[in-house]
Amino acid sequence: MSKKQRKDMYQEITNTVIEALKNDTIPWEKPWQAGCSMKDMPRSVATGKVYRGVNIWLTAMADFDSPWWMTYKQCQDLGGNVKKGEKGTLLCFYKMIEIKDKKTKEVTDTYPMLKGFRVFNLEQCELPQEALDKLDARLEKLGGDADAIVNENEVIENAQKLMDSYFKREKIEVLTGGDRAYYKPSKDRIQMPDMKHFVDSESYYATLFHEGIHSTGHKSRLAREDLAKVAHFGDEDYSREELTAELGASFLCGVTGIENKGLTDNRDDYIKGWLTKLENDPRAVVVASGKAMKASEFVLGDNYEQQAI
Repeated sequence: MSKKQRKDMYQEITNTVIEALKNDTIPWEKPWQAGCSMKDMPRSVATGKVYRGVNIWLTAMADFDSPWWMTYKQCQDLGGNVKKGEKGTLLCFYKMIEIKDKKTKEVTDTYPMLKGFRVFNLEQCELPQEALDKLDARLEKLGGDADAIVNENEVIENAQKLMDSYFKREKIEVLTGGDRAYYKPSKDRIQMPDMKHFVDSESYYATLFHEGIHSTGHKSRLAREDLAKVAHFGDEDYSREELTAELGASFLCGVTGIENKGLTDNRDDYIKGWLTKLENDPRAVVVASGKAMKASEFVLGDNYEQQAI
């Protein structure tokens, strides 16, 4: 596939996305299946319980490896401190508010009120070794991933060859395992769940492409400002970077011939959702498309045209 053919394909995908921008929700789906390992699920230090609902995503999208989260006070109760300059992650819960009769004091009605609180990841805290040992012991009791869902997915050779070549060329570390997929700029490292936990092989490579596109924004490569300035899940810089990564993943899927309707629909919905975060700015997808094209070409490298597709 020549660069001109790739450029035409990029434009076709971008046009398809622009035409499809009608949905205003983020589908909060991931292409791998739950149960990879309970040890990796984000959880509260206070209760030991895994977070639920949107709090799973708010913590999972943060740039930390540890599953443990705590409030400032909980950190102090463990004999530790939050590191200077660290910012908390805002989580939410519903508290039931009771309405009582002024005379009888009996409860006449209840309604939910959304409340917010900030937590810090273990990596943002300094805890005594005794407290760290106890947290490790609590995780060990959870066991491994014996109950994980396993699929007989197969390697897609040209996609694997492309990414292996890119990772080797750029010296990017790729770790597998757990229940999260992300790129960590501070360590220039990608984390991926095992391929066997994805719904299919195509979804695995689409996700690997997504994280690979993120890695092109590192300061040692394309130095993409949207990646460098990302501070919080859902902010404008995050949304712009997600648009770039997902469009880039779409481009690489097209180049390597990875396609199925379910995967395409999920990616389109995902892109629509992030565009909504940018107030449906029609120009945002065009700008992101340009960045995604540049990132895709960076992953492909100069010799990809001579490789078998």
